[in-house]
Amino acid sequence: MDKQWMDKPSKHIDYLSSTGLQNKREIDRVHHETFHEWFRLHARSIRGKANRRMLRMLHTAGSKSHARVGHDMGVKTGRPPRRDEVFVETHKQKNGEIIPEAAETVEMLKEAVEVNPELKNKTIQEGDLYSRVCGTKEPRGRVRVLGKGPTPQDVGTPEPRSPVLEELHNSNQEVGKDVILYTVLRSDTPVAKATIVSIDPSSLVGGQPLGVEFYEVVVNVVLKRDALLPRPYDDMQTMADAQYTSIAWPNNRLNVSKRSAMSKSANSKSAVNTACPLIVSTTDVRSISGPNPGTPSTPLAALVKL
Repeated sequence: MDKQWMDKPSKHIDYLSSTGLQNKREIDRVHHETFHEWFRLHARSIRGKANRRMLRMLHTAGSKSHARVGHDMGVKTGRPPRRDEVFVETHKQKNGEIIPEAAETVEMLKEAVEVNPELKNKTIQEGDLYSRVCGTKEPRGRVRVLGKGPTPQDVGTPEPRSPVLEELHNSNQEVGKDVILYTVLRSDTPVAKATIVSIDPSSLVGGQPLGVEFYEVVVNVVLKRDALLPRPYDDMQTMADAQYTSIAWPNNRLNVSKRSAMSKSANSKSAVNTACPLIVSTTDVRSISGPNPGTPSTPLAALVKL
């Protein structure tokens, strides 16, 4: 054998070079995709581990879903279990003790039942016991303690409002507030005190639509008479001309006054007392003026608000 090996080395080398060393097969497409899929799954696993470590309260139901736990409880009691009952059941050890992370929440649920026993009969839509203790805000697309099946629409729980609706709701609350107007130029100089009348972009002020960057305000007190108006109207060019009248002002150049914020709680007791500015034109000002031109005999500050 050794003699044959030494006598014919070239054939042995040719065999290796032609079959093993010169194998130019391309990697199969499926194997190539599987190789790259491993990196994606590995990154997903790392994110999952990090999210899992952030959980503050783990349940003890194991692989059994909350929906199954609730179903089994309903079979035993003969009625659908409440969310607080499912919460206690899924955070209890086999020996009946509550896990330390959930002990405080369970104690708060017990105290709430003792103080307000009628909460046990309320539904999720009416604000049940669990929502009173753990908050009414539900995660998007599901309801806490009910598992992954029911959605807020199924149980009548409203989903969180979109940012657009939230912004619109907050903007509507601005109407009627007393504000301080600042000069349009890049300065923090206050020029007047006013009251917001409208924030509707389609409102007409001086024959022009208000737009999304302006609020309609009524000027109550002028602090800087020579300040120029961002939108001059006819004979109104400066802030002195706009006193007791309605003008458009950039919404990024005004701030709610502290006095308005303090009186908000008092005004909310009655809808009749809500601030409602009275738009007084220049003609109205002249008609109620006193003996001296421009000096009203009746305090106009009392006419600005109803």
